[in-house]
Amino acid sequence: MKKSAVSLWMLPGFAISLSLTCSLSAWAQIGPTPDAEVEAIILDPYSPTTIYAGTDDGMWKTTDGGQRWSLINDGIIGTTYSNLAIDPTDTNIVYMGTQGDGLFKTINGGESWSYSAGAYHPVVKSISIDPTYPNVVYMGAFRGIYRSYDRGGSWTELPYQYGISEGVLAILNDPTSFSTIYIGTNRDGVLKSTSSGSSWFSTNLPDWIVGALAMDPRNHNTIFASTGVGGIAHIFKSTNGGSSWTQVLEIDPGGGTSIVFDSANPDTMYAGFYYGGVYKSTDGGNSWSASSTGLLNPNVTSMGVDAVNGIVYAATYGNGIFVSYDGGQTWF
Repeated sequence: MKKSAVSLWMLPGFAISLSLTCSLSAWAQIGPTPDAEVEAIILDPYSPTTIYAGTDDGMWKTTDGGQRWSLINDGIIGTTYSNLAIDPTDTNIVYMGTQGDGLFKTINGGESWSYSAGAYHPVVKSISIDPTYPNVVYMGAFRGIYRSYDRGGSWTELPYQYGISEGVLAILNDPTSFSTIYIGTNRDGVLKSTSSGSSWFSTNLPDWIVGALAMDPRNHNTIFASTGVGGIAHIFKSTNGGSSWTQVLEIDPGGGTSIVFDSANPDTMYAGFYYGGVYKSTDGGNSWSASSTGLLNPNVTSMGVDAVNGIVYAATYGNGIFVSYDGGQTWF
């Protein structure tokens, strides 16, 4: 598919042009189109103004923080789903999951994509790259969890004795322990492996839908899980590697989709919720407050933080991506 560059100020009904140097104290809509149904975003950790966005209409990329976007669909078959992962050692390598057509990979920053072949379920729900050994990639699907030792060249299904028909929605690798992995499931809460996925055991969390997992970058025993049941969302915190959990937030209605840290100040965290918008913590996740003033769409699907420039991004389903220059205090 031919790429097309889109300038935001040229879009019909969209007359906002923003600069990263401006001092706006609000959330602003930055595309990739005004009505984009964005499933996932991910920032380049070394060049955070480079952002990839997976939408129901295809993959998009910006290299200037959202002022201009390009459609980068060459080689992709099917529609994108709610998962993207970027290689921490070579950020030209990006993985993207689809809703029924498997996993795709680019090695040139989205210039082209190739299908990752293998005997795995084609509905890909989560992707994780081992932070120490980036050739090791994990993929959660509608049925089961898989591992690749060659950056997605081939896949092996891991033993998974729980409700494999319910799906693996989130994967979290411990960067200090190659063998320790957490997964968020669609029925069995959070499971943990200390054997690189050879076996799993349940943590002491309710058997709810777990849409997102996050680890405190300063203390890898501190884990956060965003859960949902009956239309009510929760965030749980564990300080002992999942042996026990404390509820730190409950919102109604809501469905947990993302938890991200501000790496420049890890006490600051953001959480996105479908129906519930954005919440923020400034005390390491012990307490949270709503941070959605001016956010036009409460259906937040994914979040990202540019800690270098102090910018927060929130992707929504139906109104594209919003950006905040004041730590999520206000959006417009």
